[in-house]
Amino acid sequence: PEISSYATRKPEKPVDSDEDVIICPCRQYKDEGMMIQCEKCGIWQHLDCVRPHVDPETLGVYTCDKCSPTEKLCPKTDIPLLPQPEYASQGETHFASLMREDKLHLYVGMTVYVLRAFKDKNNANASAKPKDENIFTGPGGVPHKSISPIKGPSKEAASLAPSNYPTYKTIGASASTADMDIFRVERLWKNESGAMFAFGYHFLRPHETFHEPSRKFFDNEVFRVPLYEVLPLDTIWRECWVLDPITFTKGRPLLAQEEHVYICEYRVDKTARLFHRLAKGKDGICTKWYAFHTFDVKIKCNRTFTPHEVPQDWVKATSNKQNKSKSAKVKKLDSAQPQPQQIQHHSRRDNSSSAICKARKKGALAKVLKTLLSQQNDSSPMDMSHLLAKTHKQEDSNTKSASNSAFFFVHQIDFIIIILH
Repeated sequence: PEISSYATRKPEKPVDSDEDVIICPCRQYKDEGMMIQCEKCGIWQHLDCVRPHVDPETLGVYTCDKCSPTEKLCPKTDIPLLPQPEYASQGETHFASLMREDKLHLYVGMTVYVLRAFKDKNNANASAKPKDENIFTGPGGVPHKSISPIKGPSKEAASLAPSNYPTYKTIGASASTADMDIFRVERLWKNESGAMFAFGYHFLRPHETFHEPSRKFFDNEVFRVPLYEVLPLDTIWRECWVLDPITFTKGRPLLAQEEHVYICEYRVDKTARLFHRLAKGKDGICTKWYAFHTFDVKIKCNRTFTPHEVPQDWVKATSNKQNKSKSAKVKKLDSAQPQPQQIQHHSRRDNSSSAICKARKKGALAKVLKTLLSQQNDSSPMDMSHLLAKTHKQEDSNTKSASNSAFFFVHQIDFIIIILH
């Protein structure tokens, strides 16, 4: 495929960095197993990748493929896994990296574009739903079977029909990557006949998920989906890069091209309806200085992309409804809050009602007193009306409530009754 021109990034070693540089043909920047260092450039590589089945004590002076004139012409890129994994079937050889016929270097953990056949609009069976729940239809319209990552890849690879998949040999150079799937390679292997396969999971673009029409995304956002599949290596178009938002704003891998860099922050379920945030650091991108170019200033990325065009009438209608609901809530709150004039009216009503209540109680008390006096046989009763007069403390306490005054009057009645008896 035609590769657009871009500025090649060169690694810039920090001044105060004494960190060991790991650059291995397997493209795995990890300090694992036995490591060996080049005597000329000083980089470290995995012994199992560059000199398998060789005792390091008998190796002698080692130079990498870039520094050795003999190995520079034909560097070793077909690197088998040592030891072979337990899930490898009989006759299979699993690799950490493979070189295809067109010199495309494939390795475990890379993200690639996968070719898909286009839907046949004239085929009536194209819209039919598959009976098997594990079969899903990709954006290209070709049914693919989702299998378990633990069991099944080998059997599925044996049953693949080459005619169902387009290859990089049959697709023209003008093919658009928008019509291709994004695929993360988890395994690479060859079978007994030498056919090469890749196993991994897919990423979905925003228009391939179920979401609200007004939801916004990053311009180049994708979503990890737990749909695992086995694919022939010939269906891979070229490499792309999927980064988490933190890594995306920090910089770029040295070999990355900007138009093929994507952001992935969420994963979706198999139905592409539920969104869950991914754990940080799961993209497998090495951010060391010898593999990553760090920006001088972190870039800012905002979610402004909407894959669906929402009609303006619908937007206006919803905005009007929201404004009306907000204004109605404000009116209710305003009506619930008493105004100053209303507060004055309420205070006057409370004062008048308390005065009326006191007058009624005084009248009731006078009737009780007259009734008690009439029931007494004493011809010369003692005048105790001075007990009803207000004391100085009562005159100063103008803030007493009507309930307290009623309690005072009742006790006065009890006191009068005791004296009369």
